[in-house]
Amino acid sequence: MSRCWIHVGADNIFIFGNTAEEVEELRRQGYKPREYYEKDEELHQVLTQIGSGVFSPEDPGRYRDLVDSLINFGDHYQVLADYRSYVDCQDKVDETLRASGRVDRKSDAEHCQYGLLLF
Repeated sequence: MSRCWIHVGADNIFIFGNTAEEVEELRRQGYKPREYYEKDEELHQVLTQIGSGVFSPEDPGRYRDLVDSLINFGDHYQVLADYRSYVDCQDKVDETLRASGRVDRKSDAEHCQYGLLLF
């Protein structure tokens, strides 16, 4: 993890996805992205919609190759393996911000602190 959390504060950082060690272990075991696609109904629906042009009706085949590469040709960055963790983390972010009413304050803190990293 970057040291950004030092400036932003640990309560303003939401981490998701596999660790570097988990990524390497998946590679050693033989990562099979199609298994994630087939087991996670929401992921399956999202990728099917993207691949079939639901979000690009003017060019329905625009993302077909991208989706195909994720499901069938290795997904080098293990995007599908991180999907469920991402969704769960985003739910936690939404819940945290909604419960605390801190949407603007969190964003302001992150932007202000990020500026410190630039100088």
